[in-house]
Amino acid sequence: MVESKDYRGTWFLPQHPSHSVHGTLEVGHDSDLTLSLDDSLSTRPDLFAGDRYEVILGRAVTGEEITLCGCLETGRTIVSRATGDQQTIHASLGFIGAHFETEDNIRFKEVLVRPAFLDEWLGISGFRIQHDFDARKVTVEYSHPPAVPIGDVEDLRCSFRFTSHGPTQTIVQKDASVSQEAWLCLESLDREAAFGKLWELASNIKMLLALAVKQPVYDLVVVGRSDIATFRTPTDPGVTHHEDIQVLMSQDRPGEPLKRVIPHEMLFTWHDLAADPAGFLARWLATCRRFMQTLNCLSAVRYRPDAYLDQRFLTLVHGLGEAGTQS
Repeated sequence: MVESKDYRGTWFLPQHPSHSVHGTLEVGHDSDLTLSLDDSLSTRPDLFAGDRYEVILGRAVTGEEITLCGCLETGRTIVSRATGDQQTIHASLGFIGAHFETEDNIRFKEVLVRPAFLDEWLGISGFRIQHDFDARKVTVEYSHPPAVPIGDVEDLRCSFRFTSHGPTQTIVQKDASVSQEAWLCLESLDREAAFGKLWELASNIKMLLALAVKQPVYDLVVVGRSDIATFRTPTDPGVTHHEDIQVLMSQDRPGEPLKRVIPHEMLFTWHDLAADPAGFLARWLATCRRFMQTLNCLSAVRYRPDAYLDQRFLTLVHGLGEAGTQS
């Protein structure tokens, strides 16, 4: 889950780079993106016009390049004629680590998503722990699991990858910790793919995961890798590496923490699909295309448990009606 963080810096429109305004981007724990500007990006004299901006670019004082998309002005305050207006803007999508001047330019070579419960659903671990009680010895061995292929969808390759962190070494070693994380990886086999195309596929796979674990599935971390943000190291100057571009999207999460899930409580696990993952993925995506309206209605009911009962009931009835028309 994204931690709350503020990015202080200068902000400007791609078509007017010389007109920059100081301000702060506030990233909430639910990835809510609120930009508070000390002056206005608008050239309109209206007190409040609810201006919309396709893209706003920023440079944080800490060095990050930031792109905000789907921006809507939600408030404006007149301070004085000399200082101008203070402006509050809400963004639906943000990228930390790169500048994209238009939404059409937002393209990635690969996108990696770490949704909740993916580790438990996969059930793949690189740990091997042995106890020798007679020798008062504990052996912890960790081997990095290889990537798990899922299949190709048009020009996109789907797989699961694993990363690990730790252990930290100290002068007096009193404890040690190694953690493993599972990721859904979508890689373009040709040139860079549009973010919208990558995200649609990721959303359909996360919908399958939510069905399996019988819980809402939220994104803990989303990163993209693009040729627009690369670097080389002094030790290996001939190899080009991609910077991780953090992707932020507002997610309306309920207040309670994520519930734990265990395999025997799930509807199905990865091991039930491992015999033919490519075939299952193709059938699931075909189901998504056919019953998307129904699936969206069911997701709305599941992801908004705080909604009024009559609203949830009507949404469910509408979804069932859509399923009937497609059957």
